[in-house]
Amino acid sequence: MKAQKNRKGSTKTPKKPEETVPSPSSERSIRPWIVGLIALIPVAIGILVYRSALKAGFVFDDSMFFGQWCWQIEELNELFKVASTGACAYRPIRYLSLALDHALWARNPFGYHLTNLVIYAVTLYLVFFLFRKIVRHPLAALAGTLLWGLHPVHTDVVTYIAGRRDLLFTLFFLAAFLVWPFSRQGWVKSALRVLLSAGFFVLAFQSKEMAITLPAVLVLYMAFQPSFEAAAQGAEIPSPVRRLFTLVRQYALWLTVMFGLAFAFLLYRGLLHPATNPNRRYWGEELSIHIMTVLAAYSKHLELIFFPIRLYGDYSDFPLATSLADWRVWAGLAFVAAIWGGGIGLVKRCPYLSFGLLWFGITMLPVSQIIYHHELLAEHYLYLPMVGLVVPLARLVERSVSWPRWQWVISAATVAVLVLFSIRIEGRNQEFRDEEAFGQAIMHHVPDTVRGRLIVAHMYQKQRRFEEAAELFRWVLSRPEVQPRFRASALENLIKVYATTNELERAEQLIQAALRRDPNYALGLRVLGTIYARRGEVEQGLEYLERALEIAPHDVEGHLHYGMTLMLAHRLDEATEHIQFAAERWRQNPYAQLQWALLQFAKENSEEARRGFERVLELDPVNRSALEHLFLMARRANDNEWACEIFTRLQPLRPDLENVRTPCDSLQSEATP
Repeated sequence: MKAQKNRKGSTKTPKKPEETVPSPSSERSIRPWIVGLIALIPVAIGILVYRSALKAGFVFDDSMFFGQWCWQIEELNELFKVASTGACAYRPIRYLSLALDHALWARNPFGYHLTNLVIYAVTLYLVFFLFRKIVRHPLAALAGTLLWGLHPVHTDVVTYIAGRRDLLFTLFFLAAFLVWPFSRQGWVKSALRVLLSAGFFVLAFQSKEMAITLPAVLVLYMAFQPSFEAAAQGAEIPSPVRRLFTLVRQYALWLTVMFGLAFAFLLYRGLLHPATNPNRRYWGEELSIHIMTVLAAYSKHLELIFFPIRLYGDYSDFPLATSLADWRVWAGLAFVAAIWGGGIGLVKRCPYLSFGLLWFGITMLPVSQIIYHHELLAEHYLYLPMVGLVVPLARLVERSVSWPRWQWVISAATVAVLVLFSIRIEGRNQEFRDEEAFGQAIMHHVPDTVRGRLIVAHMYQKQRRFEEAAELFRWVLSRPEVQPRFRASALENLIKVYATTNELERAEQLIQAALRRDPNYALGLRVLGTIYARRGEVEQGLEYLERALEIAPHDVEGHLHYGMTLMLAHRLDEATEHIQFAAERWRQNPYAQLQWALLQFAKENSEEARRGFERVLELDPVNRSALEHLFLMARRANDNEWACEIFTRLQPLRPDLENVRTPCDSLQSEATP
């Protein structure tokens, strides 16, 4: 091939045809509807792989939400109250979505998992078009979307109902990114797109705080946009750093809007809803230990990304790094250096790799413990950041189009990785089927786990396997290094187990020991008051319960037990306020609804009592107390047909009634000529 002369007389050899990458116009010439169909492929595959998530139950923090007003609603018009309720304003969009699920599905976990799957599917669709903006080739965008969407570490977000926070914030984050006016447009059109992007931004950071990085990511992409164009055309790559100065001038007004919203959100979170555990500054209480531990956490994230084998949902037992001799510190330091050093140092040589590393580094900043957070590391932290790490892989797939020798190798490797990912996801989904499976998975990977044992113990407690639960709670309390919040949880639940199994002396011993350490231990005072009431010392019990409510005035269970004890003292009018408070906030709790019905029964409000007992049976069809009281009411009303209906449901629960003459016998004799 002959060299060609340019105007200055120098020679320039044209590139060989096989080294060129298809121009952007060639890929963009594909009809939009075809691209739209290609975008549906990862959506369909993602739904297929995660279909088993629909069989999962409530695990870990999922059940905790049922004790909160934030999403226990029964009427859709109550949705508007959720975001304005003080306890729910933190991540209100998440609570609104869960409240809507609760209105539609009550306590059926299928519906909640279905919502998660739908949000995940829509996010995959948006991720495809995000990659399409960066790597352009539809097949490369398809591969990138699948590599990101099927990474097993994301199971913690998709299959875990509480992972809704990451699903929502990532969805709105990507929507805000995609509608942003990256190219020159008319002023009105640009303004409308900026306002739409700002709206999605608000929804994103009201779902989770990690969305605060969106303005920085927008600037990052705008700085690299000319580099992507040049790389796709095989031209010289311009410096993204120089591009930053141009951006400040061209997009000053629009960027001010986004950074202003970010600053306003920081003020909102800092003043109205301070960060979790504000009194603690460092992990290990020392800055040096804190820094080493954060680096060790990055080493764990490195493992989760590249070797997603040991996934177990909770890393609260992650050991602190207290010495530079800890290899995790150096592995984490190397990872952080690669992220920021590679991201900054490769801006011209490898723009796709540089952009991807910087995307990861920027979006990880909110969870990098710069401001102390009670959760050191988690799988769901990686959901949005890993989009950046997949960018260079998608670019590799795009480049393979012009490498005939490597094209099939790269394609086969991609398919093999996706198959392995899918198998791991299927296995991981099985760990979310119930609390026992989830806790056992943690205990399998971390034999001395505290949190795993607490999860299994709570499950045993719900199943009324009290001895097994008590044994696990005692094990947690025997460990000297247990975090205070886990020790408090074990103590509280062990007290409840002893009180439930009538081991009142053991419960009282634990409470008195706890009260010596903390005289304002509200739960201990509450349970102690209940113990005295059960012994017949009602007035003494009321004193302890009153003290407990003075310390914790919004404790629903405290109000419920105080109201029940007032009923024992025949102070029914005083009991009404407290039991009503509990029944309104625990609408799905059959025990709270039963106490409200019993109060109405004691006050001889027959119609209200009947509605109350029927409500209990809706929640718990075999509630013996509700059936017995309804049967008594039916006999008092001389309604044999109603009494027969209730007796038919009660008899299997009361074998002693087998040979008793029943209202059904009376109806039969009346029907006989």
